[in-house]
Amino acid sequence: MTVKSQESRVNRTDTGYEQGLLIYPPPSTPWSPKSCYGLLSAFLTSVFCWLFLLFSLMLTGCGYSIQTRSVLPFHSIAIEQITNMTYEPKIEDKMRIILTDELIKRGFIVGSTSDYKISGSINSFELRTLSEKAGVAIEYEVIIRGDFKLKTPSGMIRDLRSEGPFIVSFLSAERLQDVIALKEKAIEKALRDLSNELIISIIHGH
Repeated sequence: MTVKSQESRVNRTDTGYEQGLLIYPPPSTPWSPKSCYGLLSAFLTSVFCWLFLLFSLMLTGCGYSIQTRSVLPFHSIAIEQITNMTYEPKIEDKMRIILTDELIKRGFIVGSTSDYKISGSINSFELRTLSEKAGVAIEYEVIIRGDFKLKTPSGMIRDLRSEGPFIVSFLSAERLQDVIALKEKAIEKALRDLSNELIISIIHGH
């Protein structure tokens, strides 16, 4: 009788409780693919945000800036004729390539059908010897001057500021082939400086 009375007082619920006293631990939450996917998604989002911040800091440290199209006075531009007024071969083609590259970096769309058109000329190119050693030139400088204009959809033509000359110096006491290679790099740097000056003039309107 005593055993039956004790058993009759046992009233277990579905959650494993007996009259408010825990008899055995409640079952743990089962694994769910949906919950696992949520954790993975949150983790990947956090990683992406940190990588984007790191990439932005690296660009800033290298002298680049992320240019938004909302600050541009217009969004597309065409590069028309660039005339070479110097004796340096193909410098106009180099200028076209570099100017296109710099415009795209700033957020412009470069296309032949744009109503805004830029054109101009490379007016002068000089390669000067700055210093010599034992009768051999070891330091040089490249000097480039240009003149560019912007044509608007209304037909108005505006001179673009290009505070020149653009000068890049380099050292070399090596073979002629090395001097030529360094000269090409100096030309590219000078043309890139000229292109950036033109783009600043386009954006700020002076």
